[in-house]
Amino acid sequence: MKKNSFIAIAIISMALMYSSCKKENQAPKITVDEPAINQVYNVSLIGTEVHIEGTATDDEGLHSGFLSVIRNADSAVMFSYELPSVHDSKSYDFHEHYEPIDSTIIGNTPMKVYVKFEDHEDLLTTKVIDISVNP
Repeated sequence: MKKNSFIAIAIISMALMYSSCKKENQAPKITVDEPAINQVYNVSLIGTEVHIEGTATDDEGLHSGFLSVIRNADSAVMFSYELPSVHDSKSYDFHEHYEPIDSTIIGNTPMKVYVKFEDHEDLLTTKVIDISVNP
């Protein structure tokens, strides 16, 4: 009887230790290399593009990733892109381009670049970078 009690206590102790050591799922982490905060782009220069580049990581695997550029004045979506092949990746490098169009830029145009990643536990991380685009 004592042997069975000892085994039962040992099993319960190991189960409690395992559950206390198991860490909680963490939200994705995003590093944005480009654009720089408050970077200014001039549309008049040929080939001007806003580079949206960086890395997202997640301890359990990413579910989805999304990039967008929104004009501050009226919240117009200037660029949006759902990143392919994100599903189940623990690390994902992104590099996309938004090319501002002259006709949509009137004077200094403040915008926000949004980078969003979500994991399988519905934990969402968003990075927002302010930029300006000039004609």
